[in-house]
Amino acid sequence: MEAFRKDFERHAGAQGISLAPTELAASWYNEAEVRHREEGGAEFGTLDRKVVSVRLAQLMRDLDLAVSGYISAASWIHFAVLADTGRGAQINPMLSSTLQWNPDLLGRLQELFGKLWIAQHENRDTRSIFTQILNLSPPALQIRGITAEKLLPDLIKAVDTESCFCKTYADFMASFVGRRRYEVILHMYDISNGLAKQVSKSLLGEETEGVWHTGVVAFGNEYYFAGDAIYNDIGQTKFGTPKRVIHVGYTFWHQADFHKFICDEMKPLFHRGTYDVISNNCNHYSDCLLNFLVNKSVPDDVMRQPELLKRSRLASELIGPFLNWYCSEGIVDRQLSSESAEEGISKLGDLETGQPVVFQRRCPGRSVELTAGVICDEAESSSTGVDSKEQYCVRYFDVFPTAGLCACQSLRAGRSVCEPGKLRTESVDKKDLARAHLETLDACSIDSDAVHKVRPAEHGLGPAYGFTAKSRNQVRVSI
Repeated sequence: MEAFRKDFERHAGAQGISLAPTELAASWYNEAEVRHREEGGAEFGTLDRKVVSVRLAQLMRDLDLAVSGYISAASWIHFAVLADTGRGAQINPMLSSTLQWNPDLLGRLQELFGKLWIAQHENRDTRSIFTQILNLSPPALQIRGITAEKLLPDLIKAVDTESCFCKTYADFMASFVGRRRYEVILHMYDISNGLAKQVSKSLLGEETEGVWHTGVVAFGNEYYFAGDAIYNDIGQTKFGTPKRVIHVGYTFWHQADFHKFICDEMKPLFHRGTYDVISNNCNHYSDCLLNFLVNKSVPDDVMRQPELLKRSRLASELIGPFLNWYCSEGIVDRQLSSESAEEGISKLGDLETGQPVVFQRRCPGRSVELTAGVICDEAESSSTGVDSKEQYCVRYFDVFPTAGLCACQSLRAGRSVCEPGKLRTESVDKKDLARAHLETLDACSIDSDAVHKVRPAEHGLGPAYGFTAKSRNQVRVSI
């Protein structure tokens, strides 16, 4: 934990025990500007300060779990450790309600977890540490019928693992707030029955092992997209026996959470009118489900299939229509799909420079993250090759820019667990954007409640990863 504490002190000072949002925003901005200048960039301006403030306002719900208006050292450590695990949405809402009546609980838990981690790896007796942890269990667990006797096996299982520190910490905290873990498996079916391996070289230009359909197995069911969002008994789908069965990991979501996610977030995007073998197929659906459950993705060779198909005109004309019919049971309505997409764009409307937005960002090693940013001006858009009709140029603050490295990997590589953040600019499709609300340039704020309520059916925005719990307040940040 000491390495994470040092990173907090980088922002708060050696004697600092808490940070005001304005202090953290200023520290992030200053570090990013120094880094930008070292890389030969120009001096930052007003828009850049706004970008940092917007991002911080988005993240305050996870940085201030006790809803105190300040960021404690314990909250910062918790945020940094969980950053690459995708577990915050599963843990933080339940933990936050506990911290509001006992703000010191998180620091005490981290202290005991650190002792537990060391004792576990030195093969020392851990019973006394577990006893202390169980004595901290919140009354909310007892109300839900989770006694110390029921909690102990899950805590032991969470720590008795070969996973790295960050993932073990996430498992431990999820178990402490009363969540149980469930295995997640990916089924891969070759719907060509071996034919793809024989003809793919001549049709697509490279050999592929199969034409893949995927289904996600969790909670005793198999979930997949075939014209509609469907679940069935495991292995009992119309696609036969899976050729590959991949253990993806464990989720701490409950089945009710998962079903709500499918109904609220997925069904508006995946239905009879939107199936398309190139842009919106069963594997895209499985990828979204895995992102939600375990913060992982469908294998790259599966997700690359549409690109291979598009490359070959012959394959597109011969195979594409058949796959559209076969995988959606012949009920795809192309006209409905096109109209739905246009409707989503029109509702978003035109965005002006400086407008705060949220968009889905795919992060190497961190899968998909919903990120708040700001629309850039037209000059910068043209320099980055943005299609002004279909895309916007978005500037955002990357809090943890070490792509693909979790905090544990950074430590092993001799790097800081949290390198200085970086301002980045990306072109984003209109359909992947949604508005965030801002009050003024110099007192930036995002109404997180409004961000949470953005629905895919209204704005064309995909699943709102990390925004599953309703936010409690609007955060104002200025620097």
